[in-house]
Amino acid sequence: MRLRNSFKIAVQNFGLTFKHLLYKAIVLALFVLEVLLVLKLRGGSFIESLSPVFKEIKAAVEGIFNGQMSSDSSIGEAFTAFISYISSHVGSLALTGVILLISAVFFKFLSGVGDCVIVILTDGYMSSMTKGAYLRTLVENIKKIAVYQLIDSLVSLISDALVVAFAYLLFSLHYIIHPIAAAFLAVAAFAAGRALTMAFTCQVRTNILVGNMKIKEGIKCGIKAEIKYFGRMYAEYLALTVIYTYLFVSVTLCTFGVGTVLLIPFSSLVVASTQLTDYYAINKKRYFIDYDNVVVPKELRENDEELLGDIDI
Repeated sequence: MRLRNSFKIAVQNFGLTFKHLLYKAIVLALFVLEVLLVLKLRGGSFIESLSPVFKEIKAAVEGIFNGQMSSDSSIGEAFTAFISYISSHVGSLALTGVILLISAVFFKFLSGVGDCVIVILTDGYMSSMTKGAYLRTLVENIKKIAVYQLIDSLVSLISDALVVAFAYLLFSLHYIIHPIAAAFLAVAAFAAGRALTMAFTCQVRTNILVGNMKIKEGIKCGIKAEIKYFGRMYAEYLALTVIYTYLFVSVTLCTFGVGTVLLIPFSSLVVASTQLTDYYAINKKRYFIDYDNVVVPKELRENDEELLGDIDI
């Protein structure tokens, strides 16, 4: 029921997808330019030393398809030269890696700021059927968004790295035994781990952004709610993760990536709607799906004649 309501709310606010898309496109462009600049200034020699390895691998693959099995000595020589380069430039490469990592954290931060704006705008629609301006909402709430998103960016990067590492470990351990089973286990581990992170952070996000709680209070109340309602929320986010993964792969392959341009910002809207439906249900609050449909917790239904008395539309 909640997932269905969340999707309906997301569809009702579909116009936010294009505003969010523009924001994410600007952030992505800035990130790509920064990475290219760093690689140009600090990674030129690294790319030059890596290029021969790729050239030899490409030549070997083409030889296999042409029925010409060749010796891998050239690949070995190129790889040995590449390892030698890394050994002699450890300090410089480590510094470049740190710069790129900081850039990734900053990109995650800016991208998440837009997701926070989506949460606040969706809350305005669900509580009073109002549709605020994207940029104005960002400016008016920038302080609490920035504080929350700084913490969330660091936590998300760590949790995502652990999830990806665990999924890769399962894949590598089972690949020799059965490649298809290895792929299944890796995707299942990724979906389960990603859903776990979302289930444990969703109410913290809504408490701080729309509940106007301080960071410490929002985390405390959010985790308490998540423990109590964990089973249901975990099932929701596991379903969302599996559906999104399927759609992302399918749309990417079938539309050569064009469909993902809309899928990514729309998925942010669906996740925000799901988090807010959980927030309203946990806190026993009524919310709008559209003008004709209002979800009312059973605890409030005894006073149904006053349901809309305190709502300004």
